[in-house]
Amino acid sequence: MKKWLSLILICLVCLGGGGAIAQARVTPAQVITTDIIPKQLEQSLEIYLANCSSCHIALPAETLPTQTWQRLLENPNQHYGQALPLISGVEIALMWDYLQAFSRPLLVDERVPSRLREARVFRALHPQLQFPTPPTVNTCVSCHPSASQFNFRINNQTAN
Repeated sequence: MKKWLSLILICLVCLGGGGAIAQARVTPAQVITTDIIPKQLEQSLEIYLANCSSCHIALPAETLPTQTWQRLLENPNQHYGQALPLISGVEIALMWDYLQAFSRPLLVDERVPSRLREARVFRALHPQLQFPTPPTVNTCVSCHPSASQFNFRINNQTAN
């Protein structure tokens, strides 16, 4: 119980000011992950990281269902109220290859989430945490110090 309270307190303190964290672009050479990326998808991951991590932390594909990623890629001018910089059709196709391969399917009768905080996997990985403000992709680094290197396995609790 004490361990859970410590984790909750760390996240509450960290998330308080984490909403406006600027992100540096992450490159594949900086990625720290134990995931095995098939050779044929390495360029797809590189394009995904180059495009998405230039504005916010790039999320692991499995955190959102395939249908959410598809909606995001089909409507690049409707990205949470922002129009994305011009992304070529080839880049979108490459990103889709990576995201489709590593994203998860929806459960029967599961609603397609539009935000990370609505996603089943996110809620399952953060079961008893109460966030003071709705978590966003930029607040991940508050508890996961290596998130900007595409590593969400290390958090403030496991780093100590």
